[in-house]
Amino acid sequence: GPLRPHPVAPLSTYLLLLHPFSLPVVASLLALGACGAEGPSAHSDATGSPERSSESPDPPRDEPVSEARVDDLSVEVLRIAYEAASMMPLRPHVKTRSRLQAETIEALLDVDGGPELVPEWADGSDGWRRGMAYGMLATHYAGAGEAEKARTYLDVAESLEGAASGEDVQGWRRDTIRLHIATAYLAFGDEDRVNAIHARLGEGEAGKLSAIRSESVPVGAVDENVERLMEALPGASSDQAHYALLSIAHFCGAVYDETERRSELEDSIREHWKPLTFGARVEILAVLAKQHIAGGNPAKAIGLIDELEGYLEGFTMHPEQEVDFRADVAVMRAQAGDVPNGIATADSALVRYEAVREKIDSTFRGRALRPLAEAYAALGESMTANDLFERALAEAVINPNSRPRTEDLVKTCTTIVRAGHTPTESLLEMLRGTKKDLGAPW
Repeated sequence: GPLRPHPVAPLSTYLLLLHPFSLPVVASLLALGACGAEGPSAHSDATGSPERSSESPDPPRDEPVSEARVDDLSVEVLRIAYEAASMMPLRPHVKTRSRLQAETIEALLDVDGGPELVPEWADGSDGWRRGMAYGMLATHYAGAGEAEKARTYLDVAESLEGAASGEDVQGWRRDTIRLHIATAYLAFGDEDRVNAIHARLGEGEAGKLSAIRSESVPVGAVDENVERLMEALPGASSDQAHYALLSIAHFCGAVYDETERRSELEDSIREHWKPLTFGARVEILAVLAKQHIAGGNPAKAIGLIDELEGYLEGFTMHPEQEVDFRADVAVMRAQAGDVPNGIATADSALVRYEAVREKIDSTFRGRALRPLAEAYAALGESMTANDLFERALAEAVINPNSRPRTEDLVKTCTTIVRAGHTPTESLLEMLRGTKKDLGAPW
């Protein structure tokens, strides 16, 4: 297996997040009743984006950074990402630019002190994603119990959604703003407003909102909703079946202490998931495993992870996807406290990457290396994680065009922050240098 430095103190564990797919049929079933009756240092170029803070001196090169600076470093890493995205020319890259800006803003919400920067960064972004950013910010403050701030940003988001409704904006984009507005109202417990918005959403965003709502269905509403979902399964598409079974997986959490009922629901999921992709099964089993972890039963969680790893052998996928999924399994093992087997899984995924690297276009190598870095960070192998983040950056700069290099830089930055990884100074210098070298041709 690959050589690794001696483990250091574990960092924050990474939570597996996979986005739900659209579900036209099931979305309508849950809409009204379910909830209960991504070189040298340099300062910012003149792009109009915020200037990078330089309050604290840099630590010694290649030494782990003090934990006291973790949040400041996270903001700096995300500022690098935001400034890099903002360097992209509006024409013809406005869509990519605004999407990458939004990714950095979303990651910023999870950083201590980050939400205070969101309005400035949101106002520096373009198009309909400003409304999405304010909706996410409102949801953040609503969930944190800061009602006044949440209401203020909800007003801004609703104003931007209204403006988008009057412009030539594709429906799914307007609906994305509405989705985040609805999640804010959901955090307030305003079911009437959530239902009203849900009824106005298109199929895709309605499906996503149904997934969110299924996480908080009360025990008394579980049986009714399970019955509706099961009735929708015959003849359902793969995506529809995925979404229905994901909702049932969330319902398992509501009845976690009812062992027999929960087992029945888990059996129903397995009986009906034959049409599902491997990624969909990962998502469902991850939900179930996290419930067992939260319920103080890591042994059952590890059993589900073993089951998931076994399924991997029966699916054909691109090599970078295979490495990505193996890394996800390693993260799940870390969450369950199964660190030795998690390291073995991550090592196996790294060996696999080395074997197939030449078959992966350089544009896509980061898609395998970043999840691997996340896995090692979750397992406490922070120096190995750091090396893999640096490798991801090195693979990206092979491309002569700045647009794909910018995408890789932004995704690497947001992954570093989401993984709870504390970057060494050498990694910070690579991030800064990669941003500095961006420019034509895009």
